[in-house]
Amino acid sequence: MSIRKAILSVAVILAWTAPAVTSAQSPAVSLDSCRSMALTNNKKLLIRSEAVKQAGYQKGEAFAAYLPAIDFNGGYTYNQKNISIFDSDQLLPVKQFDLASQSYQFNLVKNPMTGEPIKAPNGQYIPESVALIPKEAMEFNIHHVFFGAVTLTQPIFYGR
Repeated sequence: MSIRKAILSVAVILAWTAPAVTSAQSPAVSLDSCRSMALTNNKKLLIRSEAVKQAGYQKGEAFAAYLPAIDFNGGYTYNQKNISIFDSDQLLPVKQFDLASQSYQFNLVKNPMTGEPIKAPNGQYIPESVALIPKEAMEFNIHHVFFGAVTLTQPIFYGR
């Protein structure tokens, strides 16, 4: 019986000291601390919280699209040569008022014998009087060209 008493006494001592040993090994964790640890370490919840932040930023971006926008643009160009519309002096036919027809008519060179207008070898009638537009009159100095624009854009809401 002494072995039985010895085993029983060892079992009683172990049963009595077991709660003290287990409480010393692991700290007490409350339900709230377990919940907070689960929330901070859950990757899906972190991704979803970032998606909520992203949606807030997109809402702000959409609101900014309804506001008017002002844009400023400008530039400068340097050119070495002047530009001319014509390559040579231009001669333009002139109309004169005809009392008989009460309208403006071109003054054309006429054959003295027949009184009919004379055509040039290229098939065009020859005007009697012309106006001269010199090439220099249509030449523009474009050495230094500055340009700019200010644009105001007001969005129009079409939605619901």
